[in-house]
Amino acid sequence: MVVDRTKDLKRKKNREAPPGAREEQPGQEGEHLPLFLEKVSKKQKEIKELKEKRTQIVRYQDKIFSSIDYKDASIYSSSLASLREEVYALATSLRKDIGDLHTDATASRENKKIKQSSVYFLSEAFRREMESIDKLQTEYSEKCRNTLVRQCQTISPETPIGEIEELCRRTDTDSFIKQQKQIFLVAEKEDMRTALLELQERHDEVVNLEMKIKNIHSILMDIDSFVKNQGEVVTKIGENIVETDLYVEKTNEQLDQIAEKKRRCQKRRWIFTVVFLIAVAIIAILLLNSIRDLK
Repeated sequence: MVVDRTKDLKRKKNREAPPGAREEQPGQEGEHLPLFLEKVSKKQKEIKELKEKRTQIVRYQDKIFSSIDYKDASIYSSSLASLREEVYALATSLRKDIGDLHTDATASRENKKIKQSSVYFLSEAFRREMESIDKLQTEYSEKCRNTLVRQCQTISPETPIGEIEELCRRTDTDSFIKQQKQIFLVAEKEDMRTALLELQERHDEVVNLEMKIKNIHSILMDIDSFVKNQGEVVTKIGENIVETDLYVEKTNEQLDQIAEKKRRCQKRRWIFTVVFLIAVAIIAILLLNSIRDLK
């Protein structure tokens, strides 16, 4: 926009100037105007850099509010403070340089309208950027204050409003981080109390669990001794079974021997009976023959 406006003003000035002066104007413009426009372009780049730093400020502010631990917030706060110092230093330098350019454009006799227009657009861009930065700082301060009030009311609802207002009186980043640290410390104390009660409850549970484990251990020891005793009994039973098998084998052998002897005895008995019967028969025959002979 600055370049287009500059060309329009140059054409208008050339139309208004006399013919001789119109021919000499490019030579005079070549000596002063390009250097002036180069300075303006450089300042425009610095304004663009200022805008980028404003974006970084927004990013750091968001990180501060999204941080759970105040230590992380302190780190982001230090980075934010350094960035703000850079922004203020750059803004001071820009304000001084734009003032010098405005003085140069006002005092210039050649291409005055072009220079004044360039300085005007440059000043407007710088003003809008500084207004955005001031608005950003105001919104950040208000957000810090609201956050502190909400945290104070959450942690200690009985705190008077006057004390909360006094706590939130300063809303810069450093005080916000310090106050937030105090709030976190109070919250940590409450958390420590809660954690202590939980630890006490867990300790009681652990003691009860230990007693139960001891009872289970004693039961297991009794079962182990019982199993050992039963193992000895089973071992003895096994030994008795082995001995019984040996006795059964010996008994079977003895029964076989007895059966063999019994068979032999029966055989002998039958032989004796047959011999006896034969002897009786012979004697009877002899007696009968003797009786016949006597008759």
